Amino acid sequence: MVSAISNGVKIDVKTDYQFNEKKGTENEDLLFSFAYFIQITNLNDFPIQLLRRKWIIFDSLYPLKIIEGEGVVGEKPFIASKETYSYNSSCNIVSEIGYMKGLYIMKNTYTDQLFNVQIPVFLLIYPYKLN
Repeated sequence: MVSAISNGVKIDVKTDYQFNEKKGTENEDLLFSFAYFIQITNLNDFPIQLLRRKWIIFDSLYPLKIIEGEGVVGEKPFIASKETYSYNSSCNIVSEIGYMKGLYIMKNTYTDQLFNVQIPVFLLIYPYKLN
């Protein structure tokens, strides 16, 4: 598990290798699938709302991918002071080694002020690659 705190918000990330599969015909690459579990804890004295996310995905044999969008898993959660919001999602990469990192754009719901929360780097490594 990796953790980071920025702007009064703690992010915990745990990853889990899921499986690999062919991406089409036998001459095409494998896809390596990873689940990630994220816990967002609001350490501030005010409630927040997660509005947007930006992911940077590194796949060791391919160019960086940047993915941006509203909310997470179809939600724009409100997180009260000292409360936690959790969700899980997944990512496929073509090589055996990669990582993800990013940021959330949050809103202080008392003042409507926007601020960024860093998502720490977490590794996506095919477990048998480590042997």
